[in-house]
Amino acid sequence: MNKAEQKHIILKNSFNISYHVYYDEERGLCLRMLGDDRVWSRAFVLSDLSVNDFCAAIDGKDIIHFVFQAKDGRILYGHGRRGHIDIQPILGSKDTTPWNKHLSLLVFEDTILFFYVIRHNDRRLIAMQSIIKGVLSKPAAIDYIDGSDSHYIVFRDRSGKCHLFYTRSEKNGMCLNHRVLKEDLTIFTAPEKLYETGGDILFPSAVCGQDNRIYAAFQDNRDGMHRVLFMEPGKTKPLTLYKNPSPAGRSGLVYNNGTLILYRTDNRNIHFRTSGDGGINWTDETHYIFDYSGMPCRFIYGTNIDKERSSWYFNEIPGNFSKGYQLAFLGEEPASRIASVKSAEKDGYTIDKILPVKKPAEGKNGKQGNLTGGIPANNLENKIISLRNIVENMQKELTKLWITQKEYDKKLLELREEIDMLKQSFDYLSKDVYGVE
Repeated sequence: MNKAEQKHIILKNSFNISYHVYYDEERGLCLRMLGDDRVWSRAFVLSDLSVNDFCAAIDGKDIIHFVFQAKDGRILYGHGRRGHIDIQPILGSKDTTPWNKHLSLLVFEDTILFFYVIRHNDRRLIAMQSIIKGVLSKPAAIDYIDGSDSHYIVFRDRSGKCHLFYTRSEKNGMCLNHRVLKEDLTIFTAPEKLYETGGDILFPSAVCGQDNRIYAAFQDNRDGMHRVLFMEPGKTKPLTLYKNPSPAGRSGLVYNNGTLILYRTDNRNIHFRTSGDGGINWTDETHYIFDYSGMPCRFIYGTNIDKERSSWYFNEIPGNFSKGYQLAFLGEEPASRIASVKSAEKDGYTIDKILPVKKPAEGKNGKQGNLTGGIPANNLENKIISLRNIVENMQKELTKLWITQKEYDKKLLELREEIDMLKQSFDYLSKDVYGVE
């Protein structure tokens, strides 16, 4: 599943339930849910029209929104409400061959902002569209973007303002620019030039501290040297934290409870250094140790857990899929759940284990054995089969109706209580009638 260009989006709702949005080459854009036993459910296909160019976010009402590029080059937007997934076109395309448009989206209370890169005058251009109170706007051009991979990031700070960092080519070389979206959400401020180089700028990253201070990091590759730089825009000059003839790999910033973390990854390792004073002083670089070996995955993470939102900030973070998933530098994700919800995949395994379907053994008189209390064993078998069918249907609905999870939590808990009662009865039947444990 993991490739260098593959990203994985993890979204956690207010019930502490995590969802994974990802692209599958055979199935398209998919979603699955993590159970409290750290096992992923079966994947539900959001759209089989998607290519590997997508983004997703969760709003304050636990509704998941997603945007993706279709195989014919169009940009489509989808969300789920009342158990249904609605998908609508955002932008058509004269070029029916898809190419990486670097899709992003931000979700406000009644507004959704879409960002993407399009071709214009033989250059690439960052554009924006919005849906405000259900009304789709026309595309609005922001600025030209240049560089080897059209790098840009867009995010909201802790006060709700939208920031854009991007690279642009000018007469003297490549520049890293910063802009802020005005309060009417229709136009950005004039670009602020943060850095200029005669080389190439890669992997811009920015985080927002608890005091709403913005910190940025990026790579400057020139003259045969690869550099990773850090700065606080408008306040400090760039500080070089890596300089080597060898490529730095992917790099980025993570903020965790007052600590800044600068990381870079290669095919096998995560290297990092930290600062506890706003980037003035940094530790030496060291390796991050996972209880997992393999290529680090690229995670984008969104959460509706207040403690996490106040403590953490990052655009992208390395991690892996052991124990469900693990994000580097943050410790293990809590396994506790406010609502007790199992993944559909694990539930299927558990039901098969505790509710085996067996033909009841015949008694001495040729009739099927009875339970204490006079309940025929074949009736219990029918109830078990019926219950299994109900559970299997619930499994499918649990994943398909992921957006209305709260409404099914109570029903699922009641169903588990009935399973436990029938399990006790069946265990008794297994001992007295079948003669097995």
